[in-house]
Amino acid sequence: MKKILKIFALFLVILLALAFCLLFTQMGNNILKPIIEEQARKATDIDIKLDKFSLRFSSIDIEATLMEHIKGKVYGGISLFGQSFDLDYSINADKLPEIEGVKIDEPLKVEGEIVGDLNLFNAHGAGDIFKSALNFNVTLKDFNITAITANVKELKISKLLAVLKQPIYADGEISADVHVTPNEKSELFGNAFVIVDNGIAFKSVLQKEFNLTLDKNPSYKISSNFSMQEPNKIRGGAEIVSSLANLKILNANYDLDSAEANGDYTLDMQDLREIETIAGMQLRGAVKIYGDIKYAPNQLELNAKSDNVAGGKLDAKLDNDKFSAKLLHVKIEEILKALVYPNYASGDLNIMVDFSSLSNKNGKVDVEISSGELNAKTLQNEFNLTVAKTEFNVKSNVSIQNGIANFDVKFLSSLMNLDKFIGNFNMNKNILKSNYLLNIKDLSKFNTIVHQKLVGALSVEGAVNYENDNLHANGESNVLDGKVSFDFNDMKVALKGDDLSSLEVLNMLSYPPVLNAKIALNAAYNIDKNSGTFNATSPSGRFVKTQLGDLLKTFTNFDMTSEIYNNMLLEGKINGANINFLFDMKSTKSSISIKEGKILGNTLDIPFVFYIEKTDLEGKVTGTTDKPKVSVNNSQYLKNKAIEEANKYLEKNSDKIDKAVGKALDKLFK
Repeated sequence: MKKILKIFALFLVILLALAFCLLFTQMGNNILKPIIEEQARKATDIDIKLDKFSLRFSSIDIEATLMEHIKGKVYGGISLFGQSFDLDYSINADKLPEIEGVKIDEPLKVEGEIVGDLNLFNAHGAGDIFKSALNFNVTLKDFNITAITANVKELKISKLLAVLKQPIYADGEISADVHVTPNEKSELFGNAFVIVDNGIAFKSVLQKEFNLTLDKNPSYKISSNFSMQEPNKIRGGAEIVSSLANLKILNANYDLDSAEANGDYTLDMQDLREIETIAGMQLRGAVKIYGDIKYAPNQLELNAKSDNVAGGKLDAKLDNDKFSAKLLHVKIEEILKALVYPNYASGDLNIMVDFSSLSNKNGKVDVEISSGELNAKTLQNEFNLTVAKTEFNVKSNVSIQNGIANFDVKFLSSLMNLDKFIGNFNMNKNILKSNYLLNIKDLSKFNTIVHQKLVGALSVEGAVNYENDNLHANGESNVLDGKVSFDFNDMKVALKGDDLSSLEVLNMLSYPPVLNAKIALNAAYNIDKNSGTFNATSPSGRFVKTQLGDLLKTFTNFDMTSEIYNNMLLEGKINGANINFLFDMKSTKSSISIKEGKILGNTLDIPFVFYIEKTDLEGKVTGTTDKPKVSVNNSQYLKNKAIEEANKYLEKNSDKIDKAVGKALDKLFK
C-alpha cells in the first residue's frame, strides 16, 4: 500500500511540475502561444498574433499584433493566489490599412492601467483614436460596471465600425461625456451627454444588412441627455433629426435594477416622399404620431396617436402580442391624395382593428365607409367613363383565426348593390375564395358607362377566387326569360345564354322589337383589348310587325309576320362601342340576309337582302337605334312591276293621251 501511495505522490509531483513548466516557463509559454492565438481569433473574429507571451508566477508580459498593423502590450505584476493584478497596457498604430472599404490614415494610441482583482478592479485609459481625444476610467465589480467616467470628441463612426469589423452602415462624428459614480451603498448617480453630428446612413449597406430599401443616403443628427438623480435610475431624452423623419424621446426612464423602461415619443414625418422606397409605393403629405412606450423583461407596450391622418384620427396600442387600433373619420379623398392616386371618390372611412394574437394571426377588422360619392370628373378624365352622381356606402366585417380571414362585405350605391360578398382569405397562402350577389335595379344608369342605352334590371350570383396571382370569377343570372352565365379569367370574359328571349334582349339593348325567338348565345370578350366576338342561334322564330314588314307587304302583298323562320344565325365582332355582324334566316317562302351589318355606337348601317318567293328586295336600315330608317335601294321585281303597271295605265288611257297630245301640238304650231 505504501508503495502505491509513493507512486501516486510521485505522479502528482510530476503533473504539477509539468503544469508549472507549461505555465510559468518560456518553453511552456511557447507551447501555449499558438493555442491562445487560435482561441483568441475564434472569440474576437480578429486576426491576432502573439509576438511575445511571457507568464511567470508573479508577472505577465504580452505583446500582440492585431490585424497586422495594431500593436498591443500588456505587462505588470500578478498574484495567482490573491487573484490580483497591477497591469499597464498600450495600443498603438501609426497608420491602418483600408478596412471594410474605409480608409484610415490617422494614428491610434491609447495607454492606461488595470489595477485590482477579479472581484473588483479599475481600468483607466487615455489617448487618441483617429484624431479624436479619448479619456476614460471604469470600475467593475464582479465584471459589472459600477462607475464610469469617459470623454470622447468627434470620433468617426465609420472608422470605429471598421476597426470593430462591423458593417459600415453609417458614418458621423460622435461625441460623448459620461460621469457615473456610486455612493456608499453602491447606488449609481451621474449624467451622460451623447451627440452625433454630420451623420449619414449608407443605403447599400442598409439594404444588404437589414433589407431596407432607400433611394438615397439619409442624413441624421442625434442629441441626447441622460441623468441619474435617483439611485440606479436613468432619466432623460433624445432627439434624432433625419431626412426621413424626426424622432423625439421625452421623459425617458430606465431602472437598472428591474431593467424596466418607459417614455414618451413624437415621430414627425414631414414629407412622406422620403419613405416611398421603404413603403414600396408613392406617398405624399405629412404624418405626426405621438405616444408612449413601456418596457419590462418579456413585456412591451406601445401607444400611438395622431390627430390628423388623412383628415382623421388614429389611436393604436401594441401590448406584447396584442394589437388594437381605431382609425376614425378618415377622408377617402385625402387617402387617395397621400397615395398619389387621382381623386376617384370622397367619403368618410372608419377602421376598427382588434388582434388578440399577432403571431397567430387571430383578430377582427371592421371597415365602414359612409357618405361616399364617386368623382364623375375624375372618372371621365382617367377612364373616359361618364358616370352620373353616384353615392355609396360600404360595411365590412372580417374575423381572422390562425391566418384565415372570414369576411362579410356589403356595398350599397345608387348605381348597384353588392348585397353579398362573403368568403375567406388565407393570409399564409394568399388564396381567396368567396361568393357574391350583385343587384342592379336600373340598367339605364350604366348607359353612359357602356355607351349603350340599356333598359331593365339585373341580378347576378356567383363566386370570386384568387390563387397563384390569378383572379377568377363566375356568375349566373335568370334574365331575359332564360339563363345567362359568365366566366372571367385572365381579363377575359366568356358568356353563355340559354333560352333567351330575343324580344327581351332587344328591349334591354333599347333596340326596336323585330324578332320573336328563343336564342342560344355564346360570346367572348377581352377586357384589355376592349374587343370580342359573339354567336347567336335559334331553331325557329317569327318577325313582329315593323316598318320593314309593312313596306314589304305594300309592295309584295306578303306578310312576313306569318312566316316561321328556321336555323337563324347571328355572328359578329365587337370593337369598343362598334359592332360588325352578319345575319341569316330562312322560311319556306322567304329569306333575309345581312352580310355586313354595322352598329357604330348608336348609329345604324345595316344593308339587307330579302327574297320572297320570286321577289327580291335590297335595302338598308340607317338612322339611330332610337329612330331607325328603312330605305329600298334596288329590286328587279319592283322595276318590272313598275313597268308593267305603267303599260297597263297607257293601254287603258290611250284615247285620253292621244287627245291631250293633239291639243298640245295644235297650240305649238298655231
